[in-house]
Amino acid sequence: MKRFAIIIIFLGAMFDLFSQKKETNEADTMKYWDLLRGYDAEYQINFSLLTASANGNTYIIKWLIDHGADVDAST
Repeated sequence: MKRFAIIIIFLGAMFDLFSQKKETNEADTMKYWDLLRGYDAEYQINFSLLTASANGNTYIIKWLIDHGADVDAST
């Protein structure tokens, strides 16, 4: 019984070690979703692009460009 318990614990540790977990470093873009609504949405999304580029957040930059931010805009 003791040998069986040790084997089960060992196998559990091995499965946890080699599991197929998908690790992502995606940023939370939900705070930018409200920028796409409203009368000044174009200004807001372009300003957010400026802010994200100043912070060096490449995932947010790609998300904002995909959702209509103008790379050549000035705010």
